[in-house]
Formats: sequence, C-alpha cells, structure tokens
Amino acid sequence: PRVENERAFLQMITKSCTDEVFRLRECGIESEATKVLVKLMATKHCTLTVLDLSRNSIGDEGGKELAYLLQHNNSLTQLDLEGASIGHVGQKALFQSLVHDNTTLTSLNLGTQGTNGRNMIGEEGSEAAMKMMQHNQTLSILSLSSNRFSASQSAAFMNGLTKNHILRKLDLSDNHLRDQGIFTLANAIQGGGLAELLLARNDFTDHGGAALAAALTTSKPPVYHLDLAGNRVSTKAIKLFSTIMTEKNTILADLNLDGNNLNANDAEWLAVGLNCKVLTVNDKTGKPVDTIINYPRALTTLRLAHNHLLDQGATHVASIIAGNTTLTLLELAHNGIGDAGTLEVGKATKFNTTFTHLGL
Repeated sequence: PRVENERAFLQMITKSCTDEVFRLRECGIESEATKVLVKLMATKHCTLTVLDLSRNSIGDEGGKELAYLLQHNNSLTQLDLEGASIGHVGQKALFQSLVHDNTTLTSLNLGTQGTNGRNMIGEEGSEAAMKMMQHNQTLSILSLSSNRFSASQSAAFMNGLTKNHILRKLDLSDNHLRDQGIFTLANAIQGGGLAELLLARNDFTDHGGAALAAALTTSKPPVYHLDLAGNRVSTKAIKLFSTIMTEKNTILADLNLDGNNLNANDAEWLAVGLNCKVLTVNDKTGKPVDTIINYPRALTTLRLAHNHLLDQGATHVASIIAGNTTLTLLELAHNGIGDAGTLEVGKATKFNTTFTHLGL
C-alpha cells in the first residue's frame, strides 16, 4: 500500500505540475517511487529545470534511475540529492551519465548535512567522478560535502579536478581531507577555473592552509569565495593570505576563518593585508617621507567568529575597520573580546562608511 500511495502521489503532482521547479524534499520517497517519477518524466515532454529530491531515501537503485533520466532528459539544469543515501553504485551511475550523455545539467548536489541519509562516494564513485570532470562541459556547481573520502578516493577525484576548467563552485566540506588531501587539492586548482571553494571542517593545519594560500596566488581566475571554517589554520597560512589580499590578489571577496584558533598575532597579519600599506622613502633632500600605497581590494565579507582574538586582537581588527573601504560584513562573535576591545571596535566604526553588519 505504501508504494502504491507513493506512485499515486507522484503521478498526481507530475500531471498537474507545469512549473519549472519541482521540489520534493523530505517526502518519504524511496527507490520504487523514484522509478515511477523517472518513468513519467522520461516519457513525457518535460520542461522541468530544477528537481529537488533531498532528504529522501533514494538509495543506489534510485540513483541509477536518476542517471537514466539524465541520459534522456534535455531540460534539467539542477539536481539536488542532498542526504539521499546514495552510495558508490548510485553515484557511479550518476557521474557516468554526465560524461557524454547529458549536456544540460549545471548543478549537482550529492552532499550531506548531518549524519542522516549520508551519501558516500566510495572508490567506484570517485573514479567515475574523475572521468566525468575530465570530459563534462556543462557542470559548474558540485557539492560532495560529508562524503567521507578516503585517501585514494580523494586522489582520484583531485586528478579529475586538475583537468577540469568548467567547474566554478566546489563544496568538499566535512570530508576529513586533512593536510594530505589539501596538498593534492592545492595542486589541482592552480590551472582550473574555480571561483568558490568550500573546505570547512576538513581537519587540516597550517601546512595545508599554506599550500592552499600559495595555490590561490597563481590560480586563474582567482577564487573569490573561500570557506575554511572549523580547521586548524593559523599564523603561517594567515601571513600568506595577508599577501594574497595585497599585491597578488584583487578578487577574494568572501573569506571564512571561523573556528580556526586564531589569536591576536593572526589578527595583526590580517590587518596588514586589509589596510593600506605605508612605505618610508626619502625625498629629494634625503628626508624620510611616508608614502601610502592603497592596493585595490575586493574583500567584502570576513568571518572570524569562534577564535581567540581577545582584546588585543580586537585592537588589530579595529584598525581593519577604520582603514579598509570595501569590507561590509565582519563576524567577531565568541572571541573572548571584553569591554576594552569592544570599545576599540566601536570607535573604529565611526570612521567606516561601508559597514552593513558587525557581529560581536
């Protein structure tokens, strides 16, 4: 009865749906119902562009059915399968369908939020993803968050990424890539076209962060949105990111460093990168004169919550607020900042006319 009810439900909404967006999040849909949905969409003239089946128990069998749909559908541009319990078999089928058969899909979400309905890429899935990225010419957004890559799976995936120039946004958050995985990723992104890179909670240290920062100085085009929240990045990498925000990068607009155990010294290095640079030179008479160099900057969003900046760090952040003319959002919550630090930050805001949000 349950399967029949699901079939009847899907048939009803498919027949009556004329919108381009079709959302069925958390509807209790399983593989059999997915098969019915695919059959209806594959045999009828379909103009659907967005299909969201997130947080349903689609499973590997349902994943294979959706792969069949991708092979025969020429309208779908966005497929959201977040938390759909799709393992290596289903993901392999999906990625294989994107190698040559499908030329319209631009966004694929196979990530997972939390632990329920986890998608797992596995060895076969990562190998298929590698081949897909080497040949696909349309997919520009890919989420594989919390897919628990092993070292070999990560290496295979990064190998495909090295040869991909189409992908613009990649979410690999919550995958325990650690330093070794980040080293491989850093090598992979230098020749690609990534604009947004999400690497939150991957348990990498300053070594991985430094490799990533170095890669970003040469990536073409440069990354403009970088999420490094919940890792263990500190001074060594922060110094390099400071350099990126001055002479070597004018496009980084959104930087998330929440929860990285940053201290006051790290805040000082960020201030160096985000404020104008003062050089002392001699004039014609030999008298030293301060010359201000204002590098073009694009950073509008900086997140530093859940670190250890304290009042001393807040003083450096205050100099960022007072001296930077592009920043619009700054998050400083949960940094142990007391009354003295709050006062310094408050004073600095009087000199800044671009701020729209300050989180303390």
